[in-house]
Amino acid sequence: MKKILIIIILIIIILILLIFLNKKKDTSINKLLNKKVEYDKLLKIEYSNSGNSNGNIDSISIDIDKLILTKRYREEIGIPIEATEYKITKENIEYLKNYIEKYNLVAWSFLEIDDDNIILDGSVVNICFIYDNSKINGEKYKTYSISYANKIPKDGYKILNEFNNYIFSLEKEENLIKKYIEK
Repeated sequence: MKKILIIIILIIIILILLIFLNKKKDTSINKLLNKKVEYDKLLKIEYSNSGNSNGNIDSISIDIDKLILTKRYREEIGIPIEATEYKITKENIEYLKNYIEKYNLVAWSFLEIDDDNIILDGSVVNICFIYDNSKINGEKYKTYSISYANKIPKDGYKILNEFNNYIFSLEKEENLIKKYIEK
């Protein structure tokens, strides 16, 4: 009887520790909104969905100063990368900058990797913000990267997907500059 009682107590202690450790690692949206990260001038925003065994590439790069969105796509290794450039507006850039600031997306780059949700042969979505921080700390190109492999807080995917959907909406045929094959 004592052995059973000891086993039950040990199981309860382990469960309490597991719950405590998981809550400690949990990052809420509010914590992210309040995290202080220094950054200066936004240079580029990049979105990528790549990494499966086929070698596919699906990426978007937004050059803030040139007001150009470049989409790159390759279905599998060995096929050339198709690139398409679109003109975007200063209003589009302001919307993106405001969204980044509203949700403090730069701070999301400090989230831990979620080892439980990594798929070895799966694609990975990343969003990167490249800043010129030379006035702050001398770094000309500082990259802050959010990976969908990070421990994204509750409702975080909704925020990130809204951001991505806005970027996708900028790919408009009437704003097409050129299409080309990258070598």
